[in-house]
Amino acid sequence: MNSLLRGLILLLGVFSMLTHGATAPPLLPARHTLGEISLLKVDPNRYEEDYQALMRARLTIRQQLGSEWPQDDFTAEQSRQTLIDDLRAFENGENYTLHIVDKDGAIIGCLYLTPSFTERTVEGYYWLIPDKQQAGLTERLAADVSQWLTGYWPVEQVKFRFNHPPTAQ
Repeated sequence: MNSLLRGLILLLGVFSMLTHGATAPPLLPARHTLGEISLLKVDPNRYEEDYQALMRARLTIRQQLGSEWPQDDFTAEQSRQTLIDDLRAFENGENYTLHIVDKDGAIIGCLYLTPSFTERTVEGYYWLIPDKQQAGLTERLAADVSQWLTGYWPVEQVKFRFNHPPTAQ
């Protein structure tokens, strides 16, 4: 979905809330701590570190998304431009990209959030560098983010369908 369409959907959701007596949902904070990790508003100045983490996690990302992104020839400059676009979308309240950092401040992954306030849901996706996937963080991250967002925004559910696909009955 392109950013213009996302912006229009967000505006329609905010308009609907305002006309029904609700206030506009707040933008996410620039930093939020969840136990041993923190979520930071995406920072294009950290593109080299983000790029290194992204490329370390690329095989898992490809498998989870069912795509070829990021390509092996994806560059640090392409990563920088992506982060610039992500920051613009964050500041406009369209969608939210956050660096996942460890207690030392090193980037260990990324979290992407797209809220739909009219449907009272958030679509989320995250990736982590391989050694953090093995450390049990994957299991806790979705639950911690869901608990935070359902208390922060007027949403009832956070879906991580690429990280935790629904199982067949």
